[in-house]
Amino acid sequence: YRHGPSAFKRNFLVETTPLQEGVMDFKHYHKYTETVEFLKKWAKQYPDLIDLYVVAQSFGGIDIYQVTVTNKKTGKDTDKPAMYIEGNRHSGEVTAGESALWMLNYMLTNYGKDKEVTRLLDNFTYYFRPVNNPDGSMLYLETAQSLRSTIRPHDDDGDGLLDEDPA
Repeated sequence: YRHGPSAFKRNFLVETTPLQEGVMDFKHYHKYTETVEFLKKWAKQYPDLIDLYVVAQSFGGIDIYQVTVTNKKTGKDTDKPAMYIEGNRHSGEVTAGESALWMLNYMLTNYGKDKEVTRLLDNFTYYFRPVNNPDGSMLYLETAQSLRSTIRPHDDDGDGLLDEDPA
């Protein structure tokens, strides 16, 4: 493990510490707050390509962010063929969130440099929601919990009691 024994002090083995604060890397899993910071940063850095907005709130009251990515100078997002990319529908699906974040980062940082990325963003629209379940993502990445999909209380065995059953 990159950070040695300190990884065990958190009581779980998922690496969530960036190599350098504020610099994108894919050597760790991005916590919800770090992901949102990058989305906000990119919205300012690439105003002709990206729109950032909140689409809903989670069960726990946390904003769920989405971005629309396309070259606005070549037409409205709703007038172009589109693709929707989502991550973290369930708490343990952190690789899906990382994949969405990687693709978004790649497209933004390579627009105007890579011929194919430029063609895609000029002619198509991409809707990215890297963290669809921030409650579950935080539960998975920041606690010892690993398999719950949501923080919504649940009666696993129909006995009228919530969340008292073991995993």
